[in-house]
Amino acid sequence: MRLSELDAVGNDLKKIQNDLNVKAQGFSIAKLPKGGGQRLKHPSLTADEFSKIFPDYGIQPVDPTKGDPIVTGGGRGYEKPGHKIDVDGKTVYLALRKPLGEPDDTTRVVAPKSKSLTPAKLNLKSNYKGLESLYKDIQAQLKQKFNGPILEILMHILKNAMNKDNQQPLPENLAKILSNGSVFNPINQDFGETIAPFLAGSKNDAVDFPVGNEPIIDLKLPGMDLAVKSLTGSGNAFTKIKDLFDQFEATIDPKDTKTRARFGVYKIFSEKNAGQKVEDQIVYGSNYAQNPEMVELTRRTGKMKISNKEELKNALKKVIMKGNRFVSYDSFIKFLTQVGGVSGKVFGLPKAGSSTGPEMYKLDPLEYATLTFIYMLGKGLENMVVNGADKESYAEILNKIMRQVNASAGYVNIDKNGIASIDIKPFKDLKFRFDYHAYTSKPGNNRPGFAIVR
Repeated sequence: MRLSELDAVGNDLKKIQNDLNVKAQGFSIAKLPKGGGQRLKHPSLTADEFSKIFPDYGIQPVDPTKGDPIVTGGGRGYEKPGHKIDVDGKTVYLALRKPLGEPDDTTRVVAPKSKSLTPAKLNLKSNYKGLESLYKDIQAQLKQKFNGPILEILMHILKNAMNKDNQQPLPENLAKILSNGSVFNPINQDFGETIAPFLAGSKNDAVDFPVGNEPIIDLKLPGMDLAVKSLTGSGNAFTKIKDLFDQFEATIDPKDTKTRARFGVYKIFSEKNAGQKVEDQIVYGSNYAQNPEMVELTRRTGKMKISNKEELKNALKKVIMKGNRFVSYDSFIKFLTQVGGVSGKVFGLPKAGSSTGPEMYKLDPLEYATLTFIYMLGKGLENMVVNGADKESYAEILNKIMRQVNASAGYVNIDKNGIASIDIKPFKDLKFRFDYHAYTSKPGNNRPGFAIVR
C-alpha cells in the first residue's frame, strides 16, 4: 500500500528529483506504466546503492497486491515491480536498475542500459579528423558515465579496438562479468557501433557519424559507407529507406498485381501518416495482408471492421466483456490461444508462472487485451511474410529494394574475452527479411521494418 496519502507528482516530484540528483546525478521523471502517475528513474543505481546513499528514506519494494502501482515491468534491466520512498508525507515511486550476481558477491555490477553505449548516447561529435581524437573523446565519456568493473571492461575493449592487431584478453574476473548476458548484449551490440571506426579504419582516417535521416548508413570512413547498428539483430524501420521504396515501386509492372500487393505490405510501414500511431499501423497492415490471425479474429468477432487500435478494442470488448464485467484472465488467454493458434504458434502468451500478465489485466482488462492482440497480429504478420507460402516472393521484393543501397555492412563482434573484430560485406551480397519485435505491453515501441539475415 502507499506510504502516504498522496503521491508526489509535478513540481513536488521535480523538487525531490533535484534533491536526489545532488548526491546521485541521473534521476529523471517518467510516467508510470499505468494509471497516469509519475516515477523517478535512474540509469545505473540499484536499490541497495540507493539505500547506502540515502539511508534516511527507508526505501521499500512496491507491492501491487496491496494497492501499489507497478512502477516497472522489469524491461531494459530495471528491477520489477519497482520501489518507493516517503518524502515529506508523499510517496515517491522509483525505477532502479536490477543488480547482477548474488547479494554477497563482491563483483555485483549494474548492466549498461540499452543504447547507453552508442555514439549518440555517448555524446560523440558527428565528425573527427582522426582516430586519436575519437579515442580520447570516448575515454572521457566513459569515465563520466560508468565506474567500477563495467568501466574497466569498456576501457579494455576500447584499447583493444584501437590496437586491433595486438589485442589482449580481459582478466579472468572481468571476463566472468562480461559473460553475463545482461552485460554482454548491450556492450556487444551498442558499443560495437562506437568502436567500429577503429576496427575498419586507419589512424589518420576522418570519421563521420551521420545524423538526421540518411538511410541506413551510420559510419563513414574514406571510401567506405558502413551500416553497423543495423546488424545487431534488431530491426530497422522502413521509414529510413522510403526513397528506396519509391524507386522500386516505379519499376513494378502495373499488370503485376501480386507483386504490387505484396509490396504494399512493406510500403505501409515505410510511411508516417498524420494521426496514425505505430499501433494503428500494425493493425492496419495486418488487415491489409489478411494474415491468418487477423482472418480468425475477424471471424470470431462477427466480421467487425478491424483496421486500427480503436476498432480492435471495440471488437475485443464484444468478446471479453459479458454484461458489465470482463471475463477472467484465463478466459482471455483461452481466446488469445484460439485466435493466435491458427498458424501453429501463439504469439504474445505470457511466460508460464509469470504474475505480470494477470496483474496488468486486472488493472485495465481491455487495454491489456488490445495491446496483447496488437503484438500478436504484428508477429503473425511477420510470420506470414517470413515463413508463409509466399515467403520467397516477399523475400525477393525486399532484397531487390535493399540492394539499391551502395554501401557495406560492418558486423562488429566483441567476444567474451573482450577481443573485438569486424566483418565487412557489401549490401549486394546480403539477404534481408521482414522484422517486427517489441514488448507485448508496448507493441508500438518498434515499427516493423527489416533485418539482415545472418
